[in-house]
Parts: sequence; C-alpha cells; structure tokens
Amino acid sequence: MFRNIFFFFASLLLVGSCSDPLDSRFDQGEIPTKTVWQLLTENNEYSGFIGLLEETGMDSVLKRNTAFTVFAVPNATLPDISGLSLLQKKQYASNHISNFVVFTADMHDGSTLKMLSGKKVFFAQMAGSYFVNDDARLLSTDHSATNGVLHEIDNLLEIRPSIFEFLQNNPEYSYVAEILAEGTTLLFDKENSPPIGINEEGQTVYDSVWKQSNDFFDQIADISSEDEIFTLFLLSNTFLDTFSNGSFKFGYLSNLGNFIIDGLVEESELPGSFSAVNGFTLNVNPGNYALLQKLSNGYAYKLNGFENIRIPKEFEWEFTSVSDFDSIRFITATEYAAVYDQLTEILVTDLNGTFTNFKYDILPGPVNNDYLKIITSGGTNARISFKLPDILPGKYLISLGAQIRVVDAMDFKVFLNDEEIETAVSLNGGTYNWDSREIGTTYITRETGNWITFSVQGSNASHTRGYLDYLKFEPTN
Repeated sequence: MFRNIFFFFASLLLVGSCSDPLDSRFDQGEIPTKTVWQLLTENNEYSGFIGLLEETGMDSVLKRNTAFTVFAVPNATLPDISGLSLLQKKQYASNHISNFVVFTADMHDGSTLKMLSGKKVFFAQMAGSYFVNDDARLLSTDHSATNGVLHEIDNLLEIRPSIFEFLQNNPEYSYVAEILAEGTTLLFDKENSPPIGINEEGQTVYDSVWKQSNDFFDQIADISSEDEIFTLFLLSNTFLDTFSNGSFKFGYLSNLGNFIIDGLVEESELPGSFSAVNGFTLNVNPGNYALLQKLSNGYAYKLNGFENIRIPKEFEWEFTSVSDFDSIRFITATEYAAVYDQLTEILVTDLNGTFTNFKYDILPGPVNNDYLKIITSGGTNARISFKLPDILPGKYLISLGAQIRVVDAMDFKVFLNDEEIETAVSLNGGTYNWDSREIGTTYITRETGNWITFSVQGSNASHTRGYLDYLKFEPTN
C-alpha cells in the first residue's frame, strides 16, 4: 500500500488564536475581514511565493470556500527553485498548505500537521522560537483570516520521505526494503470498481480498480502510511554482510517488528528500553545508535551493534518409542489440526493418501526410550507429523537419523507446513542398521506454528519397520 503524495482533506479543525506583537505589517483588527489569499497578495514581500502558487495551480485551491493554514516564505529568504520540474514545484507548494487551521498555541513539541502534499510536518519550540520540520523558523505568526491563518517562515519546507520511501531510495538499507516489498500483492478492489456491463455468461464486468496489500504493513507496522508515526532502528547492508552466517541476516529481517517503535523516540530519550510493535523489548545501549533521518512519518536510527539480534541456534530432538498401533480411525483435516502436538502422534495413510484426510493413532505420549517406531504395511505409507517448538526464523540444514530393519529400506518425503522440502531421502536397512541423511535446507519463517511431516514409503511388500532416532536443525548460509 504505497501512498500517493497528494491528499486533500475536507475536514476542519478550528482552534483559538493568539496575537503576534512582533509583526505590524498586517492591520487586521480583532475580527478578520480578509481571506488568506488576500493577506498574501496584498503583501509585496510574498510575490515570489505567490508566483510559485500560481505556477502550480495551488492559487485556485486557496480561492476555494474552505479553511487553510498557510506557511508563506518572504522573498528575502525564498530559495531559487526555478530549476525544478513542475511536479516538484507542486510538491513544494502543496507542502505549505493544510486544510486544518492551526495557531502557535497548538504547536507543541512533537505535534504534527497534515499538509496537502499528504506529508506531515512536525513542530518544535526552541529558545523561544517555533520551528517546522527543523527546516524553517516561524518569523511571523497567527495572522487570522476569514478562512484560516497565515504564518511566515524563513525557508521552504523540504519534502520528507516516509520511512518506507527512505528505505526504497537508500541502497545501504535495500535488504530491509526488499523483504518488505516481497509481501506486496495486488488485490481487486470490488468496492471501488464500477460495473460497466454484463458478459455473455451473465457475469458483471467491472472497470477494475486494484489496490496494493502488504502483509507486514497490514499486520505489524505500516511504515508506508502518512497517517502513522513510527521509529525504526536499522542495521545496514554493510553491517549484515560482515557475518558469514546467513541466518543472522535472515533472523534480523524476519524479526524486523522487534526494531519498530510506535511513535517518536527522540534523541533525548536514548539510550533506553522501548516496547516494539510486536511486544518485544528493544534495549538501545549507549554508543549503539545514530539518528539517520527525520522522516514524514517518523524517525530512522542506525544501530551500530547487535545485542538485540536473536541469532538462530542449533536444535536437535530425540524421538521416543511407542507401542504398536491398536486403533486406527479416519479423521478430517480440521480434526488433524486439533489433535497433533509435540511428538505424541503417529499416523498411517493409504499409499495415495493426501494431507486432506488422515487415519491416525494417538500415541500414549512421549516415553523414556530412544526411538520413535515406524511400521508401514504392504502398499502403504506412514506419515509422522509434529509441531516444532519455538524456533527462530532463519535458514537451516535439516538432518535425520534412523534405524531400519534388515532387508528393509525407507524412502522419506519431508514437508514443512505442507510444502515439500525434499522429494525423497532413502535410508537403507541392515541388522537394524543406523543411517542418517542430510535432508536439505529450508527457511523457517516464523517462530511458532511450524509443522514438520515425514511421509515414509517402505520397500518391503508385507511391512517395513524402523525407528526415527533424531531430527537436527543447523543454521546455515
């Protein structure tokens, strides 16, 4: 959901005004009699700023019957932007006009105002003066008009990018931008797609409107939105590339929500501990941060260390032995989700069985033996499925150890969350010969809810017996 920079508001917020004794160029009296446009055009010191408004068509906006706050720049301090494109000039012009009426009494430190550019500006008070975006100081304030208020500032307000725009335009943080962009999809927006006819099959035909959806923005933090404010703590590409362990990089990017704070974190609040948008406590230590940029919807800091990065570690599970099957019944996929948990179930399916329907036997629970027994009857598969304990996102090499009965062999198919990891892994038998195989590498993408499933095909026409010994996950590049 990427925002267009032009947003026009019809809402109005009226607040009390205060007089400004520092400026005598406006003779208004207690009751305003002139519009904001009239206040501008009757003052020759704004001729350059007025020219910018007229060139970009924003003068027609100010002549409408609605209310405004305008930040005008006098000729003496107006920068030369003649070399900019018309679009860039329009961005600047619209960034000095708001449909909300705000006087200095409401310009508190950290307060914001949405401009017609779609961007927010931030207010601050320092040494008795008001500042906008740290770019411009208010020279003359609170000039009331019949349709709003006019403020004079000493510089043009720069167009600040959003946090996501900053990431997209900064190659040093492209890893973060790329992983966020991967979650973006186009969705048909039926509500805003007008019907234009009926096709031959009697179906409504729409003038299709599409909208962008992003899982990270929808579920964790919409750092592309100009209606939200966040603080993001970043690790640069250069920093991430110094680690040979690819799981470190993937772990950081997969846990990006750990490094986003809802609201502004000012430099005066650092170092400190903060609650991230996903509930994680982020500790920012002395000397481990630097302010990168103040943006239209928050701040971006650079982290110089990694004390808050959780690196995936090696995991290994020993399987447990159980008795032979004595009751097998048919269950549905819905029931499957409810009964499986922590290495306590084993199931047998027909040779052509799928993940939709299962026959299963609930095990009596883990017992204190070394192996998990597998028995496949002639012409059948065995399927063993269990839920991983909490495991950090990362790239892992999966290994499997087993013992197979003499003259038997077992072919394994391995699935993670119903997606096949490895087509076939053959484990050869002996006199209950122990064998092991590296199954392959896979990405663990979330910390909970990961299901590992083994589909085991025995080679013996009557039955094949074996024991699973261990399953091992090792972080890898």
